[in-house]
Amino acid sequence: ERIEIPTNVGFEKDDNGETLFLHPIHTYDNSGRVHVETTKNTTAKLGFFFDIWGEEFNADHILNYDADENHTIEMTIDGQNVDSFEETALEPLIYIEIVYRETD
Repeated sequence: ERIEIPTNVGFEKDDNGETLFLHPIHTYDNSGRVHVETTKNTTAKLGFFFDIWGEEFNADHILNYDADENHTIEMTIDGQNVDSFEETALEPLIYIEIVYRETD
């Protein structure tokens, strides 16, 4: 089951829908593209994005799913397996895929 990243993650809005604050890590649409726009040269990590989104993410947990003896969480960057999870630096034009699956 594919889960889309929602539109406007990182936009803090008032009751009228007006943007009060835009986090440096955010989305504009549900394409899956995460934008990093900082005023300083800094490293933005994937875990920061999940914090802004209000969702838990690490090697043992993603959204409402836990890794256990029957399930794993796997992550690739541009098709290569990685184990950096929440510590992953958000670099330009990388493709991150996170998969929760039953163990074989």
